[in-house]
Amino acid sequence: MSSPRSMSTRSSGLMKKMNDLRKLSGARCGLFIEKDGIMRRFLSDVDFMERIHQATVYEHNS
Repeated sequence: MSSPRSMSTRSSGLMKKMNDLRKLSGARCGLFIEKDGIMRRFLSDVDFMERIHQATVYEHNS
């Protein structure tokens, strides 16, 4: 599988992408809390989740 370092890099890239999506989508879509380096999602908008999923797929394929 992939090394912890590459996994960490991909994770931080994804977190940035999710933050960008949150800003684009507006606060109504959900609240992001970063605690102890862990991103926890509280989402009420299914469409927003779908966009995150698409970003994740894109991240893994790039």
